Amino acid sequence: NTHVLPEYVLSFKLASDKGHEKVGVEGQPMKPSSPWMPFPALISVLSKILPPSEIAFITKFHKEYRVST
Repeated sequence: NTHVLPEYVLSFKLASDKGHEKVGVEGQPMKPSSPWMPFPALISVLSKILPPSEIAFITKFHKEYRVST
């Protein structure tokens, strides 16, 4: 199995990002180390195991997130 399908995802933003950025050994900001996949590819994989109502829910909140950032 190559995909993790969490039951819940918790996301939050800090009021101020100053002083909270993780820095690597060389003083550079750290990047995620997990594999990345485009959102349409993720939806394609999820649609094989989740009902259409949940896919619509995920897509709706992703669109709202994209508009707000």
